[in-house]
Amino acid sequence: MSNIIATSAQDKSFPRGWIPIGYTINWVTPPPAPDTAEAQAAMKKMKKDYEAAVGGVFAALQAGEAISDKIDAANAAQDTILASMHYEPEVKGPHFPEDEVGPWEVNVCGKSLVLWRDTQGELKCIDNFCRHMGAKLSIGEVNGDNVQCPFHHWEWGSDGVCKDIPYCDMIPPKAKTDTFQIKEKNGLVFLWHCPEGTEPDWEIPEMAEFNNADWTPWTVTTEIIDTHWKELIDNISDKAHFGPVHDAPCSHFENVFEAHTALQINHCNSSTLGNLISHATYYGPSYQITEWVGELPDNLATEDGELINSRIEQPVKVADGMISDGYNFPVLDTDFNAFAGLTEEDGKIMTPMGEELTYKGKKVIKVPGAKHNVRMLNAHMPIQLKALGADSDSFRLFTGVMIKKIEGLSDEESAGIGAAYATASMNAFFQDVWIWKNKRYEPNPVLCAGDGAINKLRKNWYTQFYKSE
Repeated sequence: MSNIIATSAQDKSFPRGWIPIGYTINWVTPPPAPDTAEAQAAMKKMKKDYEAAVGGVFAALQAGEAISDKIDAANAAQDTILASMHYEPEVKGPHFPEDEVGPWEVNVCGKSLVLWRDTQGELKCIDNFCRHMGAKLSIGEVNGDNVQCPFHHWEWGSDGVCKDIPYCDMIPPKAKTDTFQIKEKNGLVFLWHCPEGTEPDWEIPEMAEFNNADWTPWTVTTEIIDTHWKELIDNISDKAHFGPVHDAPCSHFENVFEAHTALQINHCNSSTLGNLISHATYYGPSYQITEWVGELPDNLATEDGELINSRIEQPVKVADGMISDGYNFPVLDTDFNAFAGLTEEDGKIMTPMGEELTYKGKKVIKVPGAKHNVRMLNAHMPIQLKALGADSDSFRLFTGVMIKKIEGLSDEESAGIGAAYATASMNAFFQDVWIWKNKRYEPNPVLCAGDGAINKLRKNWYTQFYKSE
């Protein structure tokens, strides 16, 4: 029988800790996965049409019929899917560039805040509403070290004290407002949120990989999700969802909870990202960095060592007897003399007809897939709570990927691989987002023994970030 989890404090208040609220550098945004029921349905239909066209190629091949027209039909169906994934790179907010002063508005944990950079280039943060008559300071201007209200030009300092009233020499003693600590770490901006007003008792660790020439820059995306952020937190312990949602069943899974950190150790085999060993650590309630290493599926190359790419310029890989590319599209090419059912005999790749596989007149060999060393960002900013009168629960999600550059490749080649890998990683992550957008939040779920340590996560570890009732 499952345990009923009492989480009332977590469902009607905001957590204490370092909360990510935005970023400081320009990050390229990859294409998002379909995240609505309509978009998912449309994508499923396109994929079914494509699978049917691929089936037609295989059927014609087995029957000894001409296959060029059927390959054209399959390629056209593939192009339809790729067109639906087209996107224009953009920088999404909240964004606090290092060469700009602001001011900027951020809505976090039920509050509207204003941020700006002072004359030393440091980010400062206070309550967004002027204590004089309530105008938003974020639509005003920065004047030296202060932020100026657009209504009557009262100026406020980073210590929350009014510094100047242009038409009055005496500043009222009550002209003070709330202030908030800000830290810039690893390309993100963090705010210390504590309803009790205590000082930070732990810090966000520096990432050695950030701004490191051996690693690609962050590739990230961000969006607002209209549900409770504990949907994201539950992933720390939700062992059972990796197979159904990500097609990445776990061979080993465990959690280690220690002070303000929560570690997830996961060994899995992803159909998209290959064999993975990951260590994902939450530092406080809202910021997680995943370190993973693994091997991508084996690639195909000609006997002289040239890697074979698909028609959409993706490396051709072989796994479970199927030739496919980085998007898991079967590779259909009239230069191949077989498309499925490959076997290995004495180091040779053989077709079902007992012939050695060739490509453009050259023998094809299988080469080990690249080893990859990846860092993934998973962070969130609570915005509002339905329990406190908002229309819905909501949080802003930040997710990103960087990879260690592959030895022997140029920066441009590494960047290309990094971008493709980031896209695949984020599409896998956004499989969760699609679920969150099409479910309700369950504060007291009915759990079974195979669900992982969700009870321990919610009731023991996550509770420390909330004031006890």
